Amino acid sequence: MSTPLVKTKIVLALTLVLASVTVLLTGCVATAALPSYETAKAETNAAIRAVADHVPDTVDELMREGDPYVCGDMLDSSGEDRPIFYTGNLDLRQPEGFDPERFIDELPEKLGKDFEVVPRHPIEGVLAVSLNAHSHGGARLSVTAGTSDSGPYVYIIGMSRCAQPIPPTVAEAPLPDYDAVRREALAAAREVAATLPRRVQTMRHDSLPTKCDDVVDPFSAFAPVRYQGGLEYDVSDDFDGEKYLEELPTLLGDDFDVIPRLVPDIVPKVDIVAHRHGDAALTLSVWPYGDVFISMYSQCADGATVDR
Repeated sequence: MSTPLVKTKIVLALTLVLASVTVLLTGCVATAALPSYETAKAETNAAIRAVADHVPDTVDELMREGDPYVCGDMLDSSGEDRPIFYTGNLDLRQPEGFDPERFIDELPEKLGKDFEVVPRHPIEGVLAVSLNAHSHGGARLSVTAGTSDSGPYVYIIGMSRCAQPIPPTVAEAPLPDYDAVRREALAAAREVAATLPRRVQTMRHDSLPTKCDDVVDPFSAFAPVRYQGGLEYDVSDDFDGEKYLEELPTLLGDDFDVIPRLVPDIVPKVDIVAHRHGDAALTLSVWPYGDVFISMYSQCADGATVDR
């Protein structure tokens, strides 16, 4: 899945995947009790920060924390009862004069023996090193440095060791009606769509109520459900999707969290949480030739309120 960052970032995230997927698929067989997800997350963030501490002249930085993925299958984010791992990345903007090649060459020695260099597939024109942070739970890091249109940068991506699955939340109050969460999700999607220039809605998709595994509802005899749907729009042929995604957080304001995808797809997309609309979750995808698709996922609702 592609991010709203410059195209360089797509290469960087792909570098991590190529370097780490073999280790990930073979390294998640539990030989001891798994840590909690929060512990694994804290270990990985600490490892990322330990690398960042060796970039003292950073001009600006942006930290992103991704959703958990299932160990052994990084294309699956539905943990259920299977071990999961944390992903996070840190973008560190550097001043002019920063030497990316020197930084990558010197980093392993600066970090010391607690960070082991892991062999990786070299990619022409990409300066990078993969690391195993032994003192931080064995977190895997990919550190890339270079220069993009916006200047020099250091980009750190981290994956944690496998952790315990996150148990579902037990609702402390009755869940909302299904129709209410459906309306909230639709309202959120239309508010996001209103930021698109010269848009024309071409299609709306609605699914049947979907099982909601992340919440246990002790107030109802029915399993919780959520609404899923989508809105499709045409925009002008000169629509600049990457620029639009970069500007989207400003366009939407503080009531929306815009979260770039950590691992890129062919199609640029971001995830959005609409706090003012019941925390409905949206995914906005920018397709070639002027097509934009907004997927909607409501919060969990009382399964008893669905028309049957």
